[in-house]
Amino acid sequence: MAFKLRMPVARAKSLVAELVALRLIDMDPAGTCQPHNWNERQYKTDITDPTTAKRSKNYRDRKRDAHRDGDRDAAVTVTVTRAEQKQRQRIQMLAHLAASRPSITASGCSTKVCRSWQP
Repeated sequence: MAFKLRMPVARAKSLVAELVALRLIDMDPAGTCQPHNWNERQYKTDITDPTTAKRSKNYRDRKRDAHRDGDRDAAVTVTVTRAEQKQRQRIQMLAHLAASRPSITASGCSTKVCRSWQP
């Protein structure tokens, strides 16, 4: 247990002893730990109900078949990543800039500057 908790053995033993003293865990004669009153907290139907296995199998089958439909677990809302949002903003900005530029007339000159003009 100390290895799983990544601590020295002495520290793990003292923590287990403290948890036993607080009656949060129970120690059986073999030295294994389990939560206090674990057996009393378990549903009796898990042990006494003979249909549990069949119901569980039916549930797993339904879940597996629903997953094969493909759309069953699909996202309801469309999620947009930050990169996609930035790309959309860039496109909107470029479209706005393109729309605000002066148009070139048939003579090849815009209303502000003629393309053929050279300084």
